[in-house]
Amino acid sequence: MRPVLIIGDLDFTKFVGELKPVKNDLYADGSGRDIQTGKMHRTKITDKLKWEVSMIRIPEEVAWMLFKVLNKEYYNAITLHPGTNVQDKREYYTSAITFGAQKYMKAQRCTVFNGVTFQMIER
Repeated sequence: MRPVLIIGDLDFTKFVGELKPVKNDLYADGSGRDIQTGKMHRTKITDKLKWEVSMIRIPEEVAWMLFKVLNKEYYNAITLHPGTNVQDKREYYTSAITFGAQKYMKAQRCTVFNGVTFQMIER
């Protein structure tokens, strides 16, 4: 499965180092282990996706656009759904960003960010 990462209206796919999807189940109150038998009782409400994203060699002007979008309260992103391999648009938020290392590329005469990491958590 090839990675796809479109955040807002901007395609960041070519800067993706890794995209790691995680499915989180959300359960109703009262779910958990029975203290007498140890048996698990679960009442699933839904599941949500979380993506662990790492990016490489992002030009400075592209990095600033990415950081601006990620700082919004919520944003839309398109990825390939890990279960269906179909492009999937969902609403996410990000609470922490590692900006990575800035490196000046003399030959290209530009600064790039390397090792940018963040999580996209489904709303």
